[in-house]
Amino acid sequence: MIRQTVVSATALMAVVASFIVAPAASATSTGAEVLELPAGESRIVVIDESVADADAVAEAVTDAVDGSGDTSTVLDEIGAIVAPLDDAAADVLEAIPGVDVVDDELVTIGATSTQSNAPWNLSRLDQQFLPVDSAYAYPTAAGTGVRVYVIDSGVTPNASQFGNRLLAGATAVNDNRGSSDCNGHGTHVAGSVASSSWGVAKQALIVPVRVFDCSNSANLSTVLTAIDWVITNHPAGTPGVINMSLSGGQNVEMNLAVREATAAGLIVVAAAGNANRDACVESPASAPEALTVGATTIQDARASFSNFGPCLDIFAPGENIISVDNDSLTNPVLMSGTSMAAPHVAGAAALLWSTMPGASARSVESALVGQAFTGRVTSTGTGSPNRLLSSLAVDTTLIPGAVSGVSATAQGETSAKVSWKAPTVNADKVTDYTIQFRRIGTSTWLTASDGVSTATFATISGLQANTVYDVRVRGESFTGSGPFSSLATVQTRTGQAPAGAVPVYRFWSSTLGAHFFTASATERDHVIRTYPKAVWNYEGVAFGAYSTQVPGTVPVFRFWSETHGAHFYTASQAERDQVLRLYPRKVWAYEGIAYYAFPEKPTAFDTFGVDRFWSPSMGAHFFTASKAESDTVRRIYPSWVWTYEGTRFYVPTTVGITAPR
Repeated sequence: MIRQTVVSATALMAVVASFIVAPAASATSTGAEVLELPAGESRIVVIDESVADADAVAEAVTDAVDGSGDTSTVLDEIGAIVAPLDDAAADVLEAIPGVDVVDDELVTIGATSTQSNAPWNLSRLDQQFLPVDSAYAYPTAAGTGVRVYVIDSGVTPNASQFGNRLLAGATAVNDNRGSSDCNGHGTHVAGSVASSSWGVAKQALIVPVRVFDCSNSANLSTVLTAIDWVITNHPAGTPGVINMSLSGGQNVEMNLAVREATAAGLIVVAAAGNANRDACVESPASAPEALTVGATTIQDARASFSNFGPCLDIFAPGENIISVDNDSLTNPVLMSGTSMAAPHVAGAAALLWSTMPGASARSVESALVGQAFTGRVTSTGTGSPNRLLSSLAVDTTLIPGAVSGVSATAQGETSAKVSWKAPTVNADKVTDYTIQFRRIGTSTWLTASDGVSTATFATISGLQANTVYDVRVRGESFTGSGPFSSLATVQTRTGQAPAGAVPVYRFWSSTLGAHFFTASATERDHVIRTYPKAVWNYEGVAFGAYSTQVPGTVPVFRFWSETHGAHFYTASQAERDQVLRLYPRKVWAYEGIAYYAFPEKPTAFDTFGVDRFWSPSMGAHFFTASKAESDTVRRIYPSWVWTYEGTRFYVPTTVGITAPR
């Protein structure tokens, strides 16, 4: 699915040092590289390097493996280690903070074969509406120069269908068959991608990466090893697509491997699964970075077996799909499943990429989804996007470019304001903007209900308090969607400042031309009782602060100037020390801590910023938490009367302001 994610600081990293590395891979008669894995039952070790001591963990794993007579396989690119660990060793490692040891789970493929039939599925890709016309038009580039890695059961060579476009690839199944197919699933998938008779991208290169044996059996570690091999061996700077027509339960390690593959510049296409349920409970279908594909019938209905939901990106033909048979060089075979739908998308990605030389994987994904037919699929299932794969290229000269400068600011506990800059390309073609958001750590994007507008700002509502969200924006036009922007993050507020705030009282002296502030009700009463209004006139509550320190606050220091007849306040210890060092007591005498306030604006709850002014003519400072008052002073008075010095500290909004505002 096309969903950008922020890689967290706790990204799982595998430790390479101190492990027993598998022997060098050998070649088979088919030329496929053999990917060595530990014999017997294994577990997968992942390490959060920001938490765990990498060297200590490495030593612990080495100790656990030593003496077993087996080896460990280090998957450098995706950050995982496959090791033959028993229960006791796994328990020891799991007790180390930042270490996760997971069992090697079963991964499955699913499809049924029947008699041959006409290739309706290709015809459907290049026409807007039913019925199909039995014709399939495609650009002459036809996927030239694009490698499509089919992580599956292998591919049986077929000169008439693949010619010299079938490369050697690799195998994680050590049965002397190399990357050849002994059950037919992978060959059928590869045929839908790029065979000359039934393929979408008829000139694309096919690289088989075999993970399933003849009984359709594969483990998680096998698939992870395959992905790692692809990332390592894909030629840098060239376009590449991974097709994963396989599924298992939702799995963090599988999804992280998909992330690493996309980070390496590859497009990853995943089958949604064939259980007629939410695809978000399966992997790699739930991987945020994968293009996840559901299956449709010849009537444009969601296939009865196809998974659905918000983790889908697109639908493609997946029922009664004709393609290459591994048992026959001449007779094709029919299969059904989301396994058959996914290679249509992989082929379409290769097709499109070959017409966009130098384009990034993300640009190709965006264009592919953007050119999909919308509103065609019936019975899509709860949460599914109504997009059907199309090979018809849209006029990209009319699609908006990427928006930039996205920022988001919390507007309270449950809302945030988002703003951005219009795209520099085709800004005049923008008819609306789509704003999406998701909680950090989740894969499901939600679309803000902001109406149709070309304004470059919007408010997102319905958020959870004290929660961090990713936000992204894209431009829309009549011909398609632009790419999503880079992510912005925002944390909503708790709405609750620390308890215990007290009023800070304000006085004005027309005699001295100065203000005076105190958080002491006793001092306030003393001043009111002792001095006439011409000396100190009580104006009310200036703002709230803390009489004792609470988390996040710093002291606000108070000085008195006998020379100027004024008080001075600062939340900066450096400024306090400078005043003490430079001025005699008659100029500025230190009186101690006046109260406590926040030196920076908290993100979790609302605060007032306290602005400071300096009057060169009166030798006095003035403070206000009222934005209206601050704006008025700046607008009315010249700088020699009141010079604005900026916001100096922040105070809670839980105490009301009654002083002039």
